[in-house]
Amino acid sequence: LKDLKSKDFYMDNNWHYYTIVNDGTIGDTATNLRSAIASETYDSAQLYTTFAETARQEGLAELGEWFEILARTEQAHMERLQQALDAIS
Repeated sequence: LKDLKSKDFYMDNNWHYYTIVNDGTIGDTATNLRSAIASETYDSAQLYTTFAETARQEGLAELGEWFEILARTEQAHMERLQQALDAIS
């Protein structure tokens, strides 16, 4: 798991992944929300949907559905983060 760490990606002891913004520093709240929205958007629109498609192509329909559920969850996260950003903007 140490190999998963890089200058752009970090894993804490709770196995959560965080994208580091602003060259490793945390920005203001609006910047952090925009970064989180971008990450959730990528996860829902590209990452998990691609994983789902690949799983289905490999005959793993149930796993494909699981990835689709993850994509919908990430979409919901993005929407909540956008609401937060709208509220402070």
